[in-house]
Amino acid sequence: MGIPDSEKQSVFDRFYRVSNNLQSGSGLGLSISKEVADHHGAQLMLKNNHPNGLLVEVVFLTLVDASL
Repeated sequence: MGIPDSEKQSVFDRFYRVSNNLQSGSGLGLSISKEVADHHGAQLMLKNNHPNGLLVEVVFLTLVDASL
């Protein structure tokens, strides 16, 4: 089933749960993950996992050596 595009940015809010979600959980996992990623200068990318589900990709930005 996945997460509708209209709700994807809301999944980073604390305690947010997608409507009609029958899975257990508190709605904190992605919120905590986003805070950790932000702290480390990384980004979380949300992608559809067809036919159902959600993939979360963590992208760490690299620093270019200034002496090059």
